[in-house]
Amino acid sequence: MAQFGALVLLFNILPFLWSAAAADLAGTSCSTNAAACGNDVASLVQTNLAALHHGALSVESFHIMARSIKSKGAQLAMVEYGENLVRQLRAETANGTKHLDGSQEDLLAEVIVLIRTSMYTSMRDAHAADQRLLDETADDIDACNANLNASLSGAVQTAENGSDTERSDHITCRDEESVEYLYIAGNKTALDTLVGSIIAPAPSVPDQIVLTLEGVIHYFSVAQDYVDWYNLWGGAFDADKTSWDTAITSHAAKKSTCNTEQTAFETKWQRWKQLLEATCEAYCHAAKTTSYVALQSEFAPLEQNRKTAYVAGEVLVSKIECLLARNDCSNSTASAAEFTLVPRVTDEVLPCSTAAVAHGVCDEAFLNANYNAFLPADAQENKAQCSSP
Repeated sequence: MAQFGALVLLFNILPFLWSAAAADLAGTSCSTNAAACGNDVASLVQTNLAALHHGALSVESFHIMARSIKSKGAQLAMVEYGENLVRQLRAETANGTKHLDGSQEDLLAEVIVLIRTSMYTSMRDAHAADQRLLDETADDIDACNANLNASLSGAVQTAENGSDTERSDHITCRDEESVEYLYIAGNKTALDTLVGSIIAPAPSVPDQIVLTLEGVIHYFSVAQDYVDWYNLWGGAFDADKTSWDTAITSHAAKKSTCNTEQTAFETKWQRWKQLLEATCEAYCHAAKTTSYVALQSEFAPLEQNRKTAYVAGEVLVSKIECLLARNDCSNSTASAAEFTLVPRVTDEVLPCSTAAVAHGVCDEAFLNANYNAFLPADAQENKAQCSSP
């Protein structure tokens, strides 16, 4: 009779177990349990009860259901069916005044199997799926840092090095161009000095030659004065003039080379700017961390539902085993720690600054930093063409 008093407790506990397990199912997202999509738990149970109907409630029909159904929805329906069966057993045994027969004991054993295999397995699968999703999301956060480091030390660093090399080449070229420009000025000064030191020839050669015998005789008699003057100054003048012309030509060639170097530098710098800005924009640590925190909040009630259902299930199993004389009928001390979701400590956010490329090639700050300090005066007009940003 004491066993059948415990059966009354079993009857009272079953609805609580059902409610906890159903809450876990109802709170599960469509991505982790298709049965939660489109049907509430009550209608699911009713549908399965109708599909699995075996006539009047009986131990044999319960056995058939326990051995045949596989889906989570059908298992939950079987719990409901078992609850109704326990009610009928209670009525048939006159509220515990009659002994359980073998079939009824088998039935209670089936309930234990149902709870510890079907229900717990389903709960463990759902818990493992949630833990796996948490771990994957944490992995995503760490991957954000790994991808950032890979990009900053890879493509971005390569682009920066290329920009620095081109900038250095351009500066060197402009320095050489400045020297060439100074050569022009120096040669021009030398030429001007020479011209200023030339003594004008004696005005013995007439402006106009009169082609008469007397005129030609006079012209030839004074022409040697001009020849002597040319021989004295003409060679020096030609040399200085050639040096000046050569300096102009050389500077023009160097200037063209430097303009090409400048274009190459700006192209490489813009590539570096684009890659660095895109890398920092794509850095996903903050977004992934927000998702991770939200996921933990979403899973918290599901975790609690599983723990509640597990403890209730173990209490029920303990009561049944008491009825079957399998334990000393002491209170269950089950721990639901296995259903605790464990979030992981993720990597800290890393800095990703675009301050070094804050200015465009047409900005005054960029021009001042990269050109004005070393460009020769006549090269200022050769700055980047900034018709577009």
